[in-house]
Amino acid sequence: GQELDSAKLLASAHLNLGVNLHSLGEIDESLHHSRQALALYHRMCATPMIGLSRNNIALALVENGELDACQSEADEAARLSEMCGGMYYLGETYQTLARCATKRHGVAEARAWAQKAVDEGARRGGTIDEAIGRRVLGGVLSHLGDHEGAAQQLATAMAVLKDTDPGEYARAKAESSRAHARRGELEAAAEKREQARTMLTTLGAAWDLIHLEDLAWI
Repeated sequence: GQELDSAKLLASAHLNLGVNLHSLGEIDESLHHSRQALALYHRMCATPMIGLSRNNIALALVENGELDACQSEADEAARLSEMCGGMYYLGETYQTLARCATKRHGVAEARAWAQKAVDEGARRGGTIDEAIGRRVLGGVLSHLGDHEGAAQQLATAMAVLKDTDPGEYARAKAESSRAHARRGELEAAAEKREQARTMLTTLGAAWDLIHLEDLAWI
């Protein structure tokens, strides 16, 4: 029992470190620790946590542009979530698949995955999760050139996140800035970009800051 408890603590430490390193922009290190967590959870036959680890690995792989590997990990994470009755990270996995599809220039496919993320958040009754899905959907619609649809999704997301999740609110503000820029509304883009920069700097969200003006990013 003591050995299992130690393994659980070590796996959790690797899992959380992987998430934090991702936020800091240390993507390779994030992958290393998420994979360490995955190996430990496999040894414990902890299926739900295996799925969560694969979800986190997919999140990092899409950042590295390793799209085939990302697709494989995200597909398996989704399968395990569904097998376990719909684990809470499933909407995030759908968001990753949407971002992966956008990088492959399959924006129609990306829209379908982003909508699934919104629907999953709504199904779970998770207002914040649904709002985060709308942030991703807004980014995808912006890439598609549906600027009105993008603005609507992002406005809805920000209205929910403003008083509930400062980090995700800052990310939605950043996405709104990029959407304005894609539309050619440079003054509005600059205003929201600086607001997002201030919030993300306070949060220490280095990876989001790196991509703040990257119009290809979601």
